[in-house]
Amino acid sequence: MNPLDIEGVWWTRGGNAQVEIEETGSSVRGTIIWTSAAAEVAAGRMVKKDDLPDVYRIGKVLFEDYDRGADRWENGTIYSLEDGKAYASSLRRVDEETLAVEGCLGIFCRTQLFTRASDDEIERLQLVRSAAVLVERPAP
Repeated sequence: MNPLDIEGVWWTRGGNAQVEIEETGSSVRGTIIWTSAAAEVAAGRMVKKDDLPDVYRIGKVLFEDYDRGADRWENGTIYSLEDGKAYASSLRRVDEETLAVEGCLGIFCRTQLFTRASDDEIERLQLVRSAAVLVERPAP
């Protein structure tokens, strides 16, 4: 297993979002492609754009600007889903199905484990079309 091979779709810890990771030149970028909050929009539970917090918007970049290290992507930036703030970050494959995502503020770091989404769990295409229509539609 190549620890730098992290492309694909991953579940965040807790399963409230899916992040698609792609190599972008000499770096990687993770973009939110599905969230439980966006699923509520698609189901018609929320219809105003303002009802969906910015940190849960599909298409938002969750992490970016990493350097390729020997066994991890390092010196990147991650944006917290909880508070939207930016933190120093590194990414490393633990095994075939697990990605360790570390965010640091100074010397204090926290690691979360993301799990690879199976092909039948990837929600991106259907939901983006549905949510885009419902989010833009004015409330009755």
